[in-house]
Amino acid sequence: MSRISFVLFVAALSGCSGTSAVDDPPTGDGGAAGGGGGGGVTLTGGSWGNGATGGSGGSANAGTGAGAGSGGVQTKPYYLHPGRTYDHESDYVAWDGQVSFVMLQHKDQTSLPQDEGGAACGVSGGCNEQVTRIESGASVWGKFKGLTGINVQLASTNEAGVGQGVFSACNQSLPAFDLVNSGSGLPGFNNLPTPAHGVAPSDDCEWRVKAVGGFVYFRAVTVSTPAGSGGTGGTGGTGGVNSGGTGNIPG
Repeated sequence: MSRISFVLFVAALSGCSGTSAVDDPPTGDGGAAGGGGGGGVTLTGGSWGNGATGGSGGSANAGTGAGAGSGGVQTKPYYLHPGRTYDHESDYVAWDGQVSFVMLQHKDQTSLPQDEGGAACGVSGGCNEQVTRIESGASVWGKFKGLTGINVQLASTNEAGVGQGVFSACNQSLPAFDLVNSGSGLPGFNNLPTPAHGVAPSDDCEWRVKAVGGFVYFRAVTVSTPAGSGGTGGTGGTGGVNSGGTGNIPG
């Protein structure tokens, strides 16, 4: 082979090198950015909310990406879910002061929650149910938005020491409900007020039941949502919602 032919052959081989470079790590300042972490769940929808935007990824040459973004995860109590929320659903009902669960035999037009059997409480002997007792000056409370109406279930009773229930929504207190029953029957739960207290779907507020002048029995809060709306939820579940109606004050 002539000297000129050899030089041309070597030059052609050099021009074909580097064709596998696409498999090499990228070069340059910092390389490719690492993916950011997923955002936290925003618990404000009728189902799982949209995740918030994740944090920015770190530089590839640093070896790690940035962690998850702040996410804006809502704290408990969560916004009330559609329908009826029972007192034992602690994700949605918070306590303030001297509050406790007690077993109460009551007779009214309610029904036990499905996880307690769902029995009707208007039959002879009524129902034994774990409900919430709020001592004088204490309260239970929670949050709501996207609703059109809200009321609570409080029991009238002839027990000594019963007080009044003061229900408030969006910092507006309704007239106190007198829960003294002068009859001789079992305690009975009632939806108060009836009809439900109206609120605006745009309201993002707290609700509260406070005991005044004595103790109060509380078992549920019930809400209505705009027509065609899925309502608002904390964790997206609807919980054990049944169709317990307005309680009758026993005679």
